Amino acid sequence: MEFYFIFHNNKEREMKLEEEVIKQFLGDDFPGNVYVQEQVDSTQNVAKRLDDQRPTAVLAEMQTTGYGKEKRSFYSPQNSGLYLSVLLPQIITDELPHAGLFTTGLAVAITQVLEKFYPTKRFMVKWVNDILLNKKKVAGILVESILEGQSAKWIVGLGINLTTANFPAQLQAKAGSIAQQEVDRNRLAADIIKAVWKTKLTYQTKQFINEYQQRLILMNQEVTLQLADGTVTGVVKGIAKDGELIVQQPSGMKVISAGEVVKVNY
Repeated sequence: MEFYFIFHNNKEREMKLEEEVIKQFLGDDFPGNVYVQEQVDSTQNVAKRLDDQRPTAVLAEMQTTGYGKEKRSFYSPQNSGLYLSVLLPQIITDELPHAGLFTTGLAVAITQVLEKFYPTKRFMVKWVNDILLNKKKVAGILVESILEGQSAKWIVGLGINLTTANFPAQLQAKAGSIAQQEVDRNRLAADIIKAVWKTKLTYQTKQFINEYQQRLILMNQEVTLQLADGTVTGVVKGIAKDGELIVQQPSGMKVISAGEVVKVNY
């Protein structure tokens, strides 16, 4: 899967993330802390090390060892993207099995935020946690669960590639771009943090399932999925009520709750 990079001009790339500005944009819509650092190993790792009992957002201009699903490296050079994690503490253990549904809700919420800033663009999703533009990946979502006695916490990671200016030539060669457009990264960060928090409060209503299915780029496409016990190939027919992928095979419909799309014929 290639990445699709949103391009911004030099003025935008020079705009620094600022804690106080983000807090002002958040207002009362996020009842937690915000930390901005210049460089971290990974915002996910920083969030894991926190002992906060309040929701906390961690942002960085650069990650040296950023990662996504299955710990795959996520290239995160300075001032090239928006890299953040949101710590959601005090998750009851009964919620842990619903992490997939929560991720599904996040995908819809983040596409809505992106379309607010890029209103002429239509962002799509690839089950379960990738956001695409013109069939190329522009953002990834990661939800990690950490069990702590009778409670737990979720750490939501999000990486959005904004420019390829600081990428090596081999990655730049694969990158597309959209029209130059200034965007306030502090406001974008605040809106994403708000979306994460709102989704946490409302995801169990499942009101986003229909929109997720409308944005699902895999609809009616033949895909191959890697599961824990092997692979499955079939045609995607939709999303089930808890965010599972519905795949049609010669033997009938199969509902898949966990796995990864490793091949797709768009």
